[in-house]
Amino acid sequence: MENLPTVRLSLAKFAAAATVVLVAFRALRPSIAKVRNALYGERARPANPLPLIFDIAKLVTLYFRADSVRYLPVWLASLRSRKSPLTSQMPWIPYPALDYLQQHLSRDATVLEYGSGGSTLWLAKRAGTVTTVEHDATWHSMVEQKLHCHSLHNCTVLLRAPEPVGAISGGDNRYPSARMEGSFRAYVQVAETFADGSLDVVLVDGRSREACLQAAASKLKPGGILMLDDSYRGRYDAAMRHLDNWPRKEFGGVRPYSISPSRTTFWVRPPSTP
Repeated sequence: MENLPTVRLSLAKFAAAATVVLVAFRALRPSIAKVRNALYGERARPANPLPLIFDIAKLVTLYFRADSVRYLPVWLASLRSRKSPLTSQMPWIPYPALDYLQQHLSRDATVLEYGSGGSTLWLAKRAGTVTTVEHDATWHSMVEQKLHCHSLHNCTVLLRAPEPVGAISGGDNRYPSARMEGSFRAYVQVAETFADGSLDVVLVDGRSREACLQAAASKLKPGGILMLDDSYRGRYDAAMRHLDNWPRKEFGGVRPYSISPSRTTFWVRPPSTP
């Protein structure tokens, strides 16, 4: 009985530690959910935590890429500012990828962009004509207002909202998005309004990215640039393998106004492709 106070103290310590762990887990749960959503999408989370841990580790290594170290000062300045990619008219991609993209743009370039934002204004200032596809009506309106405010008239922003899968003949849903219900068929098929070999640059940074990659590849001119942002996500691997015979460049690291690093992949269409 003389050890009873010691046992009670140990139990109290254990209860206190368990409470701290529980409270910490509950506090971190929204952040963990955001990481999982960023990596996999809201409807594509792995049941096993090990792939999640591995992919988070892979993402963290992007902070330490040699090609992005020199951008750390400008990145830190962006974090201290109150701007966003839209207000500053900046693409939300790693700084080395931004430099590479700028080198491959000209005032006579024809550009197709999936996913609008600061990149849309940035492109409109540097390319000949820009066609952007957006799925969200509110965001579409905001981007159009920004283009108007800056007198950028060489850009068309198309609104293509997802369709209910049941409304599609045969229930075909070859155009899904990991974070939204419905089919992005009309969204993806904007590429089909362009002739084969007519585009200089295609940026894929929106919804249903796997389908967008496949739909847009044949529309590029030989030597044209195809870009996929957030290419570290494992769900894009199958679509990326279809481009294994195209020359590829990858850039990773920090990006404006975000503590989260990323990786962007570019392909150059060869002179002769099937």
